[in-house]
Amino acid sequence: MRKLKSNKNVEEVVEEVTEVTPAEEVTEELTEEVIAEEPVEEPKTQKGKIKALLLNIRMAADAKSEIVGQFKEGEEVEIVGSEGDFFIVHYNGKERYVMRQFVELV
Repeated sequence: MRKLKSNKNVEEVVEEVTEVTPAEEVTEELTEEVIAEEPVEEPKTQKGKIKALLLNIRMAADAKSEIVGQFKEGEEVEIVGSEGDFFIVHYNGKERYVMRQFVELV
């Protein structure tokens, strides 16, 4: 019988290898764990109404940040968060910033 460098014979190594848990069982266990976890709660959004004649929409929460658009007075916006003096809103499918003092929560 051939000996391996680890002083184990081939049959012992084959026996050890065949004792490894089959991938199907591991997959089932992991799937059960994922299913058992609490569902991730979607962030809550709020509606806001613009109360300035024109309100700049900015790339970042900074009054000197690049202006990427404007909302008109009375327009409703979806607020997804806040950062300092700014609300984070959805604009053209992206998160952008508007000064919160010019948005009334509805």
